[in-house]
Amino acid sequence: MPTFSRSLFTRLFLLCIFLTCSTLYAAERAKIKVEGVDGALQKNVLNHLSVYAQKDHPRLNLSRIKLLNQTALEEIKTALAPFGYYQPQVKISVESLEKPAADDTEESADTPTEQPLWAVTYSIELGEPIKISTVDVQILGAGQEDETLQARVKSFPLVVGSVLVHSQYESGKASLLRQAQERGYFKATLTRKEIRVEAEEGKASLHLHLDTGERYRFGEIKFVQDTFDERFLRRYLNFKSGDFYDNKTLLNVRRDLSNSRYFSKVDIQAERFRPNLSLDIPVEVHLEPQEPNRYSASVGYGTDTGARGGLGWERRYRGRFGHFYKLDLTLAQKSSDFSALYGIPTGDPRTDSLSFKFGYKTENLDQKNSDLLLVGVTKTHLRNLFARHLRENLSLEYRHETYQLGTQAEVTSKLLVPGVNWSYLKADDPTYTRRGYRLSLGFKGAVKDMASDTSILQSQLKAAYIFPLGSKSRVLTRSELGFSYMPDFDEVPASMRFFAGGDKSVRGYDFDTLGPRDSSGNIIGGQHLFSASLEYTYRLFEQWDVAVFYDVGNAFDNKDFELKHGAGVGIHWISPIGPIRLDVAFALNDEDSGIRLHINMGPDL
Repeated sequence: MPTFSRSLFTRLFLLCIFLTCSTLYAAERAKIKVEGVDGALQKNVLNHLSVYAQKDHPRLNLSRIKLLNQTALEEIKTALAPFGYYQPQVKISVESLEKPAADDTEESADTPTEQPLWAVTYSIELGEPIKISTVDVQILGAGQEDETLQARVKSFPLVVGSVLVHSQYESGKASLLRQAQERGYFKATLTRKEIRVEAEEGKASLHLHLDTGERYRFGEIKFVQDTFDERFLRRYLNFKSGDFYDNKTLLNVRRDLSNSRYFSKVDIQAERFRPNLSLDIPVEVHLEPQEPNRYSASVGYGTDTGARGGLGWERRYRGRFGHFYKLDLTLAQKSSDFSALYGIPTGDPRTDSLSFKFGYKTENLDQKNSDLLLVGVTKTHLRNLFARHLRENLSLEYRHETYQLGTQAEVTSKLLVPGVNWSYLKADDPTYTRRGYRLSLGFKGAVKDMASDTSILQSQLKAAYIFPLGSKSRVLTRSELGFSYMPDFDEVPASMRFFAGGDKSVRGYDFDTLGPRDSSGNIIGGQHLFSASLEYTYRLFEQWDVAVFYDVGNAFDNKDFELKHGAGVGIHWISPIGPIRLDVAFALNDEDSGIRLHINMGPDL
């Protein structure tokens, strides 16, 4: 075991004594006050004042304060100049707070004191700030016609008439240079950067010239991986060799590859600076694939479905061209379903795919029972329509359904249903949206004797809009319209009829319990649908919302239309997968319905 010598112990003891005494001598001897300015200006003045830096010095005395104040005016001017104030007027006063016990000498100053002995006050009159009279910001060289750089010039933070704030000048200068380098002007330099201040006239001229030099281009593009065919990976690129370099382009490619189902790690390396004179930048994309298999299991409860549980298996990729497939099984009290899907990326793999699906779904409600078998194919594509990037789904399904409504006899229906759907989503946060909207418009139908038992044409429009109301509040609105046209409504299967009521419809009523009834009072569904909702939420705590809402709607036929109303309150937990909602609702048109509980989860849009 190591031992310590007596001399080492003595040194440590004396060090502790010294540190203790130093603490005693750290008492404030002068109270410094700055009047006439506040906030950042006051803080900067204090940071520049020498007397403020020495206010705790054990030998600070009146003579030393007077000496330090000889430079205080220049220090204050230096501190205020970055904010545009070049000619401040300053009055300095020193007041004794306590008469020293002995003569004010260096020897007596060695005695520590707990209270300040002097109050030093600086009263500042700022005067008029310096304003910009001339702004001369220019782009020279190859980037002179670059629209992005010119837009940055137009948004320069200092304009004619504004106060000369040096931090804004520095941020604007740095932003302009950074933007040039991000767009491939790696040799960009500031050939002129100056501010000329005419303090007597209260004005300043600003000159900033950026010479971009030549713009670099993307060179050879190489993928470093051994899982996928390079032809498939290149479909993720939105640039090619020879295009002008843009760092934002690389960031978008990295985001798209990371958001795909295929990769656990994406690293893009662009060799910007090389000893040769080539203006081509080689790009290497390093990829690490995800584990090919993904398994999932879930348990939960929803008032539309009852208690439920689920199992899932997804094969993220099969082969070298990104094919994928997945199986899902959900068992619930009121409805269960099994689905299988095989997907093939097409065109742009970020947005386009061709998928083949098989599904079997059962519903067991009080007045509706249905067994639906479907086989189909869907083509998904991102299309520019009406100046919007709309997601377009073209589908063809074969539906074999056996159903029973109310006391009617069991019926079997066969339909070959082509369809198209366009949707658009814009949200500031897809998980918990404060501002955003979603639009969806779809058409589908069938023609009798073309692998179908009946003819039908159906259209459905859904819209939702969310906007903030203050820093903690939101307003959520949604609406849904559905229309059907058919020669014989009795031949339309249950899955193609409209019903209302439930968690995402008119709350206060059970799932699919609103709609036209037969002569015996049984729900049989309607040809058309209308529903709307208005909801206000308030962020009570960091992860909790409280809500109040009003719903209206119903399913109806041409001859019968009666709106049903529901209202209630709720509490929502903001989880990582979106709000989990617990709503208590009242059916305003049915006095005997009492209170109904609604539980559901997921993003609002």
